[in-house]
Formats: sequence, structure tokens, C-alpha cells
Amino acid sequence: DGLASEHWILAAYTGTAVGALTERHTRASGESNGNPIVLRANASERISFAVARSAADAAEEVSLKLSFDGAVNNDLREDAADLGSAVPVQFSGNTTAATDHDGSSYRTIWWTWTAPSDGLATLSIVDRETFWSGRLRASRELPDESLEIVGSSISETLGFPVLAGERYFLEIGNLSQVQALTVSLDLTPAPANDHFADRSLLPTGEIPYDTTASTGEDEEPGFSIDQSLWWSWTAAEGGILSVEMDGDPFATLEVFTGSALSTLTRVLYGPGAIGTRSGDSYHVRISRTLSSPATGVLRSSFQPFDTGNDDFADAIDLGSAWSASGAATLEGTTIESGEPDLGFN
Repeated sequence: DGLASEHWILAAYTGTAVGALTERHTRASGESNGNPIVLRANASERISFAVARSAADAAEEVSLKLSFDGAVNNDLREDAADLGSAVPVQFSGNTTAATDHDGSSYRTIWWTWTAPSDGLATLSIVDRETFWSGRLRASRELPDESLEIVGSSISETLGFPVLAGERYFLEIGNLSQVQALTVSLDLTPAPANDHFADRSLLPTGEIPYDTTASTGEDEEPGFSIDQSLWWSWTAAEGGILSVEMDGDPFATLEVFTGSALSTLTRVLYGPGAIGTRSGDSYHVRISRTLSSPATGVLRSSFQPFDTGNDDFADAIDLGSAWSASGAATLEGTTIESGEPDLGFN
């Protein structure tokens, strides 16, 4: 505290020689004396403090107060507290003596959590000591132990997609000097038809869809698919399958053929219709490239081909008129046993 005014400059440095000091923090002239310097220090690190003001006021007295709080146990990623795989779970933390490690000013504390199932996890601040000026971040641990950020927010709630059995690192960072927190973590399970292998049967008519807790798969066709839902339909006979949807304009409707996720062939992009043959299977996907909910209605219908005269025995009688005309399609027709071979199928 300056006894007469607040025009002291207070600075902190590291280093052992006056010509090679590194500035760690400075409180500028004019800042309130009630605003202390708060900085992070490593064990055995030497820190030098300096005060300065104009020569005319050099005789004025100043007093300094130094306090130190040891770092919290889960201050570093390698010391992250393990939450196991339980949900919902509530836990507490304190960023008072936490440090920053990514070049930002956020003092971070860490937890790990293993997702018990696919779905949408929600990390929320449910109670805090002071105003919120922080950041929530979730990252998935990759096989090489690096981290892939799957969600980040400066609000007090963060939703992020998770995969069963994957390990996630949860960071809570704060800009204020003192922050005791109570945090909750919950999980909304993914829909039953979240994965290609678990696709639902597609009925004709209308069905609602909701991608809120759905996820994307690593080998899924398309670029950066964050959320998807799958249905399958097998043609009982030749005809026209029509699909369309209402709802989120950023959701995409597609139809594929194939038996494996990594080798699917897209046959329809967006709402439309495709010709089908008896026994062929088709896979319908609604997807989003952003992890935000998409809801709406999926509609499908099927119109069989008119193949009443497919077999010789069902030939249409044109009578004995000098001329006759009519419309026909070969879509959905078959070759019957004993039929003359005309080189077609």
C-alpha cells in the first residue's frame, strides 16, 4: 500500500542477473492498491519484486505483503483427479492456486472420466464462490496420449459427444483470483440407431428424429460427421422408394447401399426418390456436421412397379385392332424359367 497515493508500479521478475530478468507480471501506475499481483510459481523458482515511482515522491513509504498458496492436487494434466465412469456425478474444485499451461490466463484444474456409453455428456457449474469468468473444456485422449478437444465453452455449461470406453480430460479454468466450484457431470445415452451396425428398420410413413445425443463414427462416409442416425429398408419387390424430411435446415438426408460402413455407396443426396429391385437393401442416414441438436420428421413411401404382365401367362391381350398403344416399364420385371434368351436380364 502506498500511504499517500496509488501511483506505485509493482512488478515481478524471474532470473538471477539484473540484466537478464524476465518480467512475470506488472501492476501499472494508477491501478488500485487493492489489486494485487497474482502469479504462478514453480518449486524452487526465484522471484524478484520491484517497486517504482517518480523521484519527487521517492520519499513516500510503501509496504508490501506476500502470501503463497500451494498448488492444488489436480493442477496438472498428469495429476488429474479420476472420476471413474459413474454418471451422474457431482464434485468440487478450487482454482485459487491453480496455474495456466496453455499460454492463456486461465488457471486450470483437471479431472479424467471414462464414458460408460455413447451419448452427449453435459458438464455444468452448479455452484461457485464468485462471479464466473472461466472456461470449460473437454478433450478425448488419443492412442498416442495426445488430446483432441471435443468441446469448449466460456459459459457455465458444456455439452460434448462421447464414445463408450473412451477416456476424457475435463478442464475448468478461471480468470478470477479465487474460485471455489461445485461441478456436475451427466450423460444422455445415444439413440438406439446411433451407429450403422445398430440401424433401425425404416417403416413407411412418418417417424420423428432427434440427433441430440447421437455421435459420428470414425469410418462414416462424409466429412467431419459429428452426429448421425441410421435406418435400413429392404425392397420386397421392384418399385420407387421416396424419402424426405422436415426440421433442421442444417441436417442432411442421404441413402446408401452396401454392407460395411467404410465401403458404402451413396445413391441419393437430399430428399428424392430411387428405383429399387426386389431384395435390395438401402440405408438412410440423417447427419449433422455440428454438435447441436437436429429434430424433425422423416417421411418415406414406396410405390411398387406395375408388372402385372411380367410372366407369359399374364400377357395383356391387345385384341385384333389394326393398331394399339400403351405405356410400360421394365423396372422390376424378371426373367421366368424357359423364356427365350434375348441377351437381357
